[in-house]
Amino acid sequence: TTGNGGAIYVEGNVTINNEATINTNTATGNGGAIYVEDGNLTTKKVTASGNRAANGGVFFVKGGNVNLGVTVSGQTITQVAAAEMTSNTASGNGGAIALENGVFTMHNDSKISSNSAGGYGGALYIKNASATSITCKGGTFSQNTAKAGGAVCADGPITLALAANIEDNTAQVGGGIYLVNGVNMTFGDASQQLGLIRANKAQGTTTSGTA
Repeated sequence: TTGNGGAIYVEGNVTINNEATINTNTATGNGGAIYVEDGNLTTKKVTASGNRAANGGVFFVKGGNVNLGVTVSGQTITQVAAAEMTSNTASGNGGAIALENGVFTMHNDSKISSNSAGGYGGALYIKNASATSITCKGGTFSQNTAKAGGAVCADGPITLALAANIEDNTAQVGGGIYLVNGVNMTFGDASQQLGLIRANKAQGTTTSGTA
């Protein structure tokens, strides 16, 4: 049996408070640091580095929501803080975060950088459900690497509202972003001058178009 949740396995909700540090945890299965099933993961100001797993180098959430760098009360964001996730690794998908059947929200100055995945989504991998969505208002994905989707891979049907900086990521296809199977995407937020894509690299095609 593979092991999920290198540090914490939870069937329910997890909140990580300000100034938390999550380093060098390992899972042979999913969620190098934390595995959450049928619940929500909320982080405030957190740093995570050097974590490893098959999928979701730091966090793996199945059937729930990920609120990165925010505090949520009901449906309202009540506080915004910066999360930083660097140098985490997944041999499969989601170098930093893997999410199946849920909602991912990232705000403010969060940074997800220098993470790697052997499969899809060097920083973030999110897999489909009818209610699945990704919302990023601010933040940076940079210098992440993967087979497809150097920064972000979304396997639909998914609604993707991305107003973040996607910079200097690398993959065989989709150097910055790789979207398949019915993803509806909008990029940028003119009202807040958010959203930048630059210096990403696609270095060769060996994928089949599915994630």
